[in-house]
Amino acid sequence: MIVDPNDLIGRHILLSGQFDDSIPDLLVKFANPDDVLVDVGANIGYVSCRFLKAAPEGRVIAVEPQSTILPLLEENLRNIDNDSRYQIVPAAFSTRNGQGWLTVNPLNKGASYISDSVADGTEEIRLCTPATVFEELALERIDLLKIDVEGHELSVLTACKTELRKFHPRAILFEDHTRQAAPDGAIGSLLTELEYRIFGVKKRLFSIDLVEIQHVHECVYTDYLAVSMFKEMPSNVLRRYGRALDIGRAHSKHVRLS
Repeated sequence: MIVDPNDLIGRHILLSGQFDDSIPDLLVKFANPDDVLVDVGANIGYVSCRFLKAAPEGRVIAVEPQSTILPLLEENLRNIDNDSRYQIVPAAFSTRNGQGWLTVNPLNKGASYISDSVADGTEEIRLCTPATVFEELALERIDLLKIDVEGHELSVLTACKTELRKFHPRAILFEDHTRQAAPDGAIGSLLTELEYRIFGVKKRLFSIDLVEIQHVHECVYTDYLAVSMFKEMPSNVLRRYGRALDIGRAHSKHVRLS
């Protein structure tokens, strides 16, 4: 991958060759070879590239508003495949179309976040509703959705609600630091209404535990996975974890993905 060595993520990849593989690994486990992934907050494309390599017939919609990151994202995706398997959306998802502002962290651009107004360190960005983007791309399906937008997750999910109901992705991977992922929280109630079960992503040294979230006090994780209550899971998930997932529908269980 092409990286910026002066940025936290780029420096980490440059020195170690990877960056938190647990997240792309988890997505890949829930992916079919021809899936469509919408990667909201794609950054330089680490997750998108891992997905394209693992899903040889798959397609990525990479949503990223930062002007300084977009050239790296484009080059990294092009190095994986030609442009027939990916589209870049140079914008941030929002409940409206128009102009917005992003407060940029110069040392860790992945920690940049949407602001309410212009100030020192902000960058003007384009805001788009998911409906506008998906209509322009003539998108007919979404199989997987990843959201990493530094505190803007609820706004993105709210903006996507109609499209989530229409396409109903198999799994939604998102960050949350606000303890809203439980069914009685703002994020959890939205996803529960849309017929998803929510799991905390518990990272271990050589595996990942999925811990079903039922109450706010269980929201002690950084990453969460919402799993469809009725979409068919890929054969490898059913073969290795199907029984545990079925048990988890009635009882809170740890589902280990090794």
